Amino acid sequence: MSDGTFTDCIPGAVHTLLRIFDAYGDQIRLEAWPACLAVVIYTMLNDHNSVLEGMYKPDGNQAELEKDAWEETTLLLLDGVARVWSDYLEAMTRADAKVEEDSWRTLLLFYETNLRRMRILVNSTVYASLQRILAQVDTVDRVGPTAMSVLWKFWSDGLAIAEPEGSSMTRGACQEALSNYLAIFKELYRLLESTLDIAQLTMAMGRVSECARFPDQPSYSNDVKDLTSLQKHILGCIVQIRVGDPEVLRLIVATASDLVLLPFDRDRERRPSSYVALARSSIYFLEALTLTHMRRPEVSAGGMLSTFLGALALPIERKYASDSPTHGSQLFRQATTISLRIVAAIFETGESAPNIDEKGMHQIWMRVVKTMNAIMTARKPPVSLDISTILADQA
Repeated sequence: MSDGTFTDCIPGAVHTLLRIFDAYGDQIRLEAWPACLAVVIYTMLNDHNSVLEGMYKPDGNQAELEKDAWEETTLLLLDGVARVWSDYLEAMTRADAKVEEDSWRTLLLFYETNLRRMRILVNSTVYASLQRILAQVDTVDRVGPTAMSVLWKFWSDGLAIAEPEGSSMTRGACQEALSNYLAIFKELYRLLESTLDIAQLTMAMGRVSECARFPDQPSYSNDVKDLTSLQKHILGCIVQIRVGDPEVLRLIVATASDLVLLPFDRDRERRPSSYVALARSSIYFLEALTLTHMRRPEVSAGGMLSTFLGALALPIERKYASDSPTHGSQLFRQATTISLRIVAAIFETGESAPNIDEKGMHQIWMRVVKTMNAIMTARKPPVSLDISTILADQA
């Protein structure tokens, strides 16, 4: 198995070794785990990495058929490693501090080697494998702060997913990989929430937006009425963030606002999704965020209410800029209704929110006037848009 000579036998050998751990892992004594890892698991992963490094060199002459055969072995290893690490993580980390350090270093090296191959199914399985392991980690102390720091860097280094080229890749092939990548963030945030600073969260939200804009979409969904599986993960990552810090709250508002604008993006060839369902859900999220936090002193006194209204004004101001005027009109009406609801709530609670000073109230009024003007304006409507639709929008 190590030298790669008997390619046809390797998947069976790998499967057998991993099944032994499945069947007898509970019987391995704590002091025996270092030897099991070093002699069996580490050797298997390192040898596999060596084969892949040689196979994918620029001057490599391996046929695609041989690469496909090794890809099958890679998928077996990824699935098996996820089972071993997730099922016996406690035993592995309790055995020895050195075992813990070597385990994560060897595991991530194996992952990184496979990610560099840019094979979409393999990369998707890498992300799924790591998410499965992290789901079993209940606290940072279980793996140690050093390991968590390495894991965060592994994720934050970014996506290892190539964009589809023309029609050579099946539409939607990257959706699962992107979803698995975001699922890792959910686990990392659960564990590292108290230690992440605004710079790290800003980077993370940038990765989330990158996934939203990735030019790939399932062929079976036009994402107008319902969120795709990937879009559910995108919203899940944003909603998960605690917004007790004003800077974090601003970041989440900005990230959600970016999603609201996606249906009006003119770069439609690279981004075939309509994003209508995602924008609609983001508008509702912004409403909930505003109504929940509008009484906070740092929100009412810091001009953030105007920021909230500004975010909701975006689809109003660009109501006819969408490739589909009908969809743009739907988002416009939703944003208008919610904006008016928030404005009413602001003035109803004015007396109970004394932190809104004269300057802050002036900013809110300026934003209200701009929003009302946008509602009544039909700037450059498309020829195909019926005048009755415009009149109905303004009504």
